[in-house]
Amino acid sequence: MVSHLTKSENMNLWPCVLGGIGVGIAFTLGYKEIFSLEDSNEKPKYAAPSKFLYFNIEGAGEKIRRCLKYIKMPFIDKRFVDRNEFLKLKKDGTLTFGQVPALELSDGTMLFQSQAIMRYIGRYAAEVLKDERLYPISQPKVCAVIDALCCQDDDIQIGLRAYRYGRNGFDFDNLPALNGETAKKSIAKRLCDEVYPQHLARLEKIISNSKTGWFAGTATPTIADFTLFPTVEWIDRGIDAKNDVQYFRKGLVNKYPNLMKWMSKFNNEVLERL
Repeated sequence: MVSHLTKSENMNLWPCVLGGIGVGIAFTLGYKEIFSLEDSNEKPKYAAPSKFLYFNIEGAGEKIRRCLKYIKMPFIDKRFVDRNEFLKLKKDGTLTFGQVPALELSDGTMLFQSQAIMRYIGRYAAEVLKDERLYPISQPKVCAVIDALCCQDDDIQIGLRAYRYGRNGFDFDNLPALNGETAKKSIAKRLCDEVYPQHLARLEKIISNSKTGWFAGTATPTIADFTLFPTVEWIDRGIDAKNDVQYFRKGLVNKYPNLMKWMSKFNNEVLERL
């Protein structure tokens, strides 16, 4: 310290010196942080949806297209011109699970599996666009309800997926032991008579208890509504509008008035405004 100061004066000066050093360090670190952002190699936490890849059908892809349109997110809607275009991407390893839907992000990241894509879109909208309508991340319990409803949609579709896609091990057309058309007819009957009514009754109860008319009790539709709508619609119209799935009956949803009301609400307040 300065030699002409007394011991007491020296002691009183120390807090000032230390305070000055602290301010200097803080300023230096702040300066470094501010001016290093431009040169930072850190990737943003979220990248914007850029290109959606799927066939030129509704299938498992339409709910994702609808979500992107709902949040007014511009994207390239890549619809394969034929199956060979899809098989090429499958062969070269672009498709991690060998399936679509797939969503390419602006940084080149590829996302797969419908539910994962739907949640990403919901989180992107909430955190980047500050739009929590699809997935209200500020309300974890509501998000858990939404997740459960989306998982329930998978349960509803298990039987149909096994029935329809031979890759799941039930290749009725090429495995004689499965009894071909006889087995398909029997399974479709059981799905329509027993399995789907159980699921529809549960959904009817949930939507009946909703004060807002949406499945998670939110003020606006969430990814749960976007996920469940095509499934309930498929069941109601006999699975496929083109009737390429045999033995499924139409009109199963007619017995559930609140589900019918929800479908009309979704159609009028969402689909017609996209």
